[in-house]
Amino acid sequence: TVGEIYGRRLMKPVRNASSHLYLPGGHKGVWNAGGLRGRREWLLCEAAMDALSLYVHGFEGVTWSYGVKCFSPDHWALVRECKPDRVTICYDNDEPGNAAANGLAQELEAIGIEAWRATLPPQSDINDVVRGEKDAKAALASIFASAYRLLPAAPAPQPASGESKPIIPLAV
Repeated sequence: TVGEIYGRRLMKPVRNASSHLYLPGGHKGVWNAGGLRGRREWLLCEAAMDALSLYVHGFEGVTWSYGVKCFSPDHWALVRECKPDRVTICYDNDEPGNAAANGLAQELEAIGIEAWRATLPPQSDINDVVRGEKDAKAALASIFASAYRLLPAAPAPQPASGESKPIIPLAV
């Protein structure tokens, strides 16, 4: 059964038309679900071309989310099934990509999954990096090496006000 079909316009779209084309209705399926199973870290792109750019350069634990607002129920089901430790969000470094990455980070962190952000140049995406670099694999590795966690780890619980607990050093 076909769950989804993706196409991309080669010419600049007219007016507000999208460059990304899908079947009508809700998005179904997770591209490369088999490549995500068993991995502790996932790479999540905004679009197919970005995910495919990573995949062909050896980053096989990757998928995409049908755009910045389309992390689908199927994505959530796979996340809950596989429980990765970390998802590195590789959305475009633009206003919509950054806002969506921050929103998704809150949802991932709420279920115990660390949300990290790939450090892309301003106004660019993964595919731009690949097309602009002589050694694309090294450039991508550098982007992931400089990724940062979007939300800090939850602070340790503090005693209720008025209640104090002594700090006991650990024996060495």
